[in-house]
Amino acid sequence: MSTTEFAKRSPFHKELNKRVQRHFKDNGISRNANRAMWTKVATILGAWVAAVVVYWTVKMPVWAMIPFAVFTGLTMAGIGMSVMHDANHRALSKNQNVNRIFGFTVDMLGAAGALWRIKHNRIHHTSPNIVGVDDDIEVGIWGRFAPGQPWYPWLRFQHIYLWGLYSMLTVKWLPSDFVEIYTKRIGQNEIERPPAGEIAMLFLGKAIYFSWILVIPGILHGWGYALGFMAVATMTLGLILAIVFQLAHVVEEAQFTTPGAQPLDFAQHQLATTVDFARENRFVTWYVGGLNYQAVHHLYPTICHIHYPMISKIIEEVAAKHNVPYLVLPSVGAALASHGRWLKEMGQPDVAVDADAASESADELDLPLVEPAIAARTAI
Repeated sequence: MSTTEFAKRSPFHKELNKRVQRHFKDNGISRNANRAMWTKVATILGAWVAAVVVYWTVKMPVWAMIPFAVFTGLTMAGIGMSVMHDANHRALSKNQNVNRIFGFTVDMLGAAGALWRIKHNRIHHTSPNIVGVDDDIEVGIWGRFAPGQPWYPWLRFQHIYLWGLYSMLTVKWLPSDFVEIYTKRIGQNEIERPPAGEIAMLFLGKAIYFSWILVIPGILHGWGYALGFMAVATMTLGLILAIVFQLAHVVEEAQFTTPGAQPLDFAQHQLATTVDFARENRFVTWYVGGLNYQAVHHLYPTICHIHYPMISKIIEEVAAKHNVPYLVLPSVGAALASHGRWLKEMGQPDVAVDADAASESADELDLPLVEPAIAARTAI
């Protein structure tokens, strides 16, 4: 698997770690879930269980089934962002058996926890927005999220059609998990094959997923009904998860780099490639599991997201002291607009720019030079 080498840990990173550690110690706070977090876990899982029970026991007319399937997809996304995400980062509980149990919910949503932890925890988190390494920004011929990726004529329209393709994210999980195990590759990254026990859990998870969303309701209500419900719920799940990720990494404000030695240290790289959004919106923060505080999450993924708002204040103070940019967009609308503009820009063929002038501009801002056109635009 590809590795990324960052610059030596900066004074900013050292002071930030001390401040965050002191916050938990001085206030006697656990880094893991508190009572409010466990209440949230129960609420989200309870909403999903209730939705499944209704799905199994009531055959609705199409006009009612579709919005109910959307609601079910929203509960699934809530589990993914607020429960399984923390659990698979070992942030939910000090007890790793508890984390494993709640982490298995990703398998019940149709994905494979064993592969998700490799893809997300080890590849994406160590190399965010590094072209050719971070598989989360690689979609092949269907889209271009970063400079350095190949351009095709139809990408001129990606800012229009990609919103629909985002809904296919979780549909892609179903076959790709088996392909990645067989080929021992995730994108351009070679991986080790998960141990037999985790592969067995993958098959168990797929069996549970297809049972609750397709087989049981298919027997009870008919296969056409079950397939329609599954399609709507799964596409809702994919759309929500994809957009939340894009708003944090694939926007105008975020930087993209190339593989190899990085000019910034780990913490500075996370802040340069990750954007917080809608931090003042309590409902968004609650529903997306703090992933609108994505920069906080990238710096401290093993801390439960219930603590992110407070940690963000510490990051702001230390970043300002060390003159390190901390990227924040004020609202979901602003983040969506920025993502749309970035898709449109990346959908255009590259424009030739004076590389020397662009390099000088990037040096002045202490930015990694990804591509002359982007460095020049960033320096404005």
